[in-house]
Amino acid sequence: MTNNYREWLQAAKQAMESNGNDLGRWEAETLVVWLSDNCSCAYCKKSLLADRDTTYFGQQIDHVLPTSKHPEINRDELSNWALACAARNRLKRAWDPNGGTDEFNSPPIKLLNPSQLSSTERLDFILRAHNYLDKKRAALEVEFEKEVQVISALLSTVKACGA
Repeated sequence: MTNNYREWLQAAKQAMESNGNDLGRWEAETLVVWLSDNCSCAYCKKSLLADRDTTYFGQQIDHVLPTSKHPEINRDELSNWALACAARNRLKRAWDPNGGTDEFNSPPIKLLNPSQLSSTERLDFILRAHNYLDKKRAALEVEFEKEVQVISALLSTVKACGA
């Protein structure tokens, strides 16, 4: 998607008006982010239209560059928004893909326009976040497998005791 969010926003507002109340729970800005990220998590590509619970409760809008670390970018700047599954957004937290502190030693990028991201910058930061989250998640997955083994053994013990 090109970084012409104003046109997308106008089109979303027009579509919402012409569809009456069919998109009653959605705001135009939210719809633009969903469409720009193909209704999938920007970081793991999981479809967020899989079912009602995922669509309404398993997704979050993330700031690609955390506004706490980049105050020059307005919190409402759509080019800095990404659709994220709740799991990836929680893992990412306020990690800054332009901070120059990741394991991949990615150098900070000087933004062409400090108040918004270009399409290329946005995609690069999303890729950096994807790589960071995959590495972080792999370590957590190993830890989780160990926890599952312990809990499964405890569950078998409880069942054997007749509880």
